[in-house]
Amino acid sequence: MIAPSAFVFSRNGVMNFNVLSGSSSWLAIVGASFFWSWMDHAMFGDALYFALTPGDGDLSRALTLAQLSFIVMLAASVAVFVVCALRARRAPATPWNMKPTVVAAALGFVGNAAILVSASAGLAVPTVAGAFVSGCAMAVLNVSWGRICVAQGPVKAMTHISGAWALGLVLNILAEGLTPVAEGVFIALLPLLSCALYVADARLQHVALYRVDEAAGDAPDRSTRPAPLQVLGVDVRFPLFILVFCIAFGLMCSFEIFSPSETAPSSVFDIVGLRGIVSLVFFVAGLTVLARHMELLFNACLSFMVFGVVAMTIGLYTNDVQGLTRVFIPIGYAGFDILVWTLIAFYGSTTRTPSLRIIAVAMGAEQAGILGGQLIGTALGGAANAANNVVLMVLSYLLLIAVMGLARLCTVLWRRQRVDEANAMQVDDAESEGDAAGDAHLDRFADSYGLTNRERDIFALFAEGRSAPYIAEMLVLSENTVKTHLRHIYTKCNLHNRQELLDAIEAFKQ
Repeated sequence: MIAPSAFVFSRNGVMNFNVLSGSSSWLAIVGASFFWSWMDHAMFGDALYFALTPGDGDLSRALTLAQLSFIVMLAASVAVFVVCALRARRAPATPWNMKPTVVAAALGFVGNAAILVSASAGLAVPTVAGAFVSGCAMAVLNVSWGRICVAQGPVKAMTHISGAWALGLVLNILAEGLTPVAEGVFIALLPLLSCALYVADARLQHVALYRVDEAAGDAPDRSTRPAPLQVLGVDVRFPLFILVFCIAFGLMCSFEIFSPSETAPSSVFDIVGLRGIVSLVFFVAGLTVLARHMELLFNACLSFMVFGVVAMTIGLYTNDVQGLTRVFIPIGYAGFDILVWTLIAFYGSTTRTPSLRIIAVAMGAEQAGILGGQLIGTALGGAANAANNVVLMVLSYLLLIAVMGLARLCTVLWRRQRVDEANAMQVDDAESEGDAAGDAHLDRFADSYGLTNRERDIFALFAEGRSAPYIAEMLVLSENTVKTHLRHIYTKCNLHNRQELLDAIEAFKQ
């Protein structure tokens, strides 16, 4: 059963800012945004490869190195995810994993620095080596922040990831405004900045606002739910849908289906930009009552994907609808990406499979799918033609099958969430009624002896068996003040010790 606290929404106001705590605190969101911005630039961008390249340099060689490094980064990430999935049982119980995260951040910086220097000089071996190291580091940091993201259930996971990606859009825009050299240095420093906030967040776990407790998942109820086919303890449909989806998407990217037209004034409406905008919509919606019905927003985004694929199919024969493809499919992909992390949190909360394994399997499938699509696109020549259009159409409609499968999983997820939330509210109401009935005799006792409001607070905790130091901490008083109030209570009640006090309280239950 999912922890009730994961689905607490404001009953009185329109906005629920209480969700901005724990795994979705501002510190976790900002730290994760640095990581995702780094991944956008280092893996999917080419700024590192041209930052130090002179204007009269060999740009074609730098572009070739960028394309090769992209493949190497993806392959390295997939390899690390496979290792993590196989070794997940050895993961620590806490979602915080300090040493690997710090090492990965340092290696990410070193790998990016190697690319920054070597690519401009046309040195293939150190550039590819830097890409390999960077890809490994990305996978480790992806897992580190991913475990924080999903630790407290789907609602906080959605708030965390959408907030991080929305803020990442701001970072990406700021990076675009830097000089090439400054942008390259900024990208290389991003993993270190992300790691610094990760460490800061981990050291603030004694503060309630930042505390992230990874609740162990419950075993599924096999008496009422048929057990799905699994791979490494994960519902096989989940990584399969991700894999198919990302193969098709990777192929579309290799064919530059989403590239802005030559007349486009800017690249604001690229994949990353649209993801940030859509993420902002999800983030705001997650703070409202719409968070209870997020499947509607997910399905709307996935519907955009369907429209985009249809437009792309038509666009194979005419250019009149190409603009719709460049907008609709990236919007759908953004919704898909947020949905993946929400589903990871859901499976982590409702199964005994370690969250590390679920993340590794899901992200491994995603990266493997993009890699597969890129390799297929490279084999086909990376350009649309009569022969390739058939392959593209087949994969595109496989993408639609994956979209429909994910939409179904999404609907089931949020339906279960509403049921769990309703059950949690019923339990809370029942407990509140029970507490009110149980405290009535304490109120009668306090009234009969004329206890002050402060004495009533201390008396109630003392009657529960709390110690003076505990009461002092709870009520933000000194221990001596608490003891003084207790003496006054004993005097007013003409009692001498705790046992006499408990006996007197018991008499008021009659």
